[in-house]
Amino acid sequence: MRRAVGRCSLLLLGGLRRFVLINRLNPCTLKRSWVATLSKEVQKGGPSYFQLRLFFGCLPVVSNPFNKPHATAHQRVAHLRSRGLVITRPNVAARNIEEIGYERLRIYFLSRRDGNLPSKPFVAGTTYQHILRLYECDTKFRMICFASVCHLEIVFRNRLSEVLSARFGSHPYFVDRAFKNTDSHREALKKILSVFAETKDQRAKHYSRTYTEPPLPPIWMLKEFLTFGTAVRLYAALQNSVR
Repeated sequence: MRRAVGRCSLLLLGGLRRFVLINRLNPCTLKRSWVATLSKEVQKGGPSYFQLRLFFGCLPVVSNPFNKPHATAHQRVAHLRSRGLVITRPNVAARNIEEIGYERLRIYFLSRRDGNLPSKPFVAGTTYQHILRLYECDTKFRMICFASVCHLEIVFRNRLSEVLSARFGSHPYFVDRAFKNTDSHREALKKILSVFAETKDQRAKHYSRTYTEPPLPPIWMLKEFLTFGTAVRLYAALQNSVR
């Protein structure tokens, strides 16, 4: 099977190479979707890194290997100042970069640079404090979103558990009429069994040690082991009337 996938992947590479050569395209300008497709093929057992290098190396492209050296936080600060960023306290800025990481702050730096001018300087008047406030605002916003999503997940899983246990008992995943069809029931049960087998939660271990059957705990316990994705799949497999 892996050999077949590998041959198909090489055919994909061959076709892509011919397309690039015929249209005189620079593979460095290919859309990210091409790169994502190739990455998936590699993960599936398709072309190796050597084969990808061979593919791209055969193309008439000017070589441009990455050769940027490591830069200290103070060197980063000096670079930012050379591009026009106002930094009144360079030592504090360097300490922030050491703690947060330049690459994490980089997206905020780029948002305040003028890409239409040579060397892409910062917009006039941009200060390091502006950048830091953007980062802090974004961080707080993400934390609020994360907390809200976590709460939504808890409410959704608990509602799913309450409705199913009230209508079908403690182990609704063994009740055929709760699901749309046999295939949906089988796939949902297979996923739930997998989740329960992989969890390291002490409550799951206690259930397995204490009870001989059913092989799964009641849904009001099992819901605590479900990921949001698994809970959504379980919901999608249910009868429309249940949902």
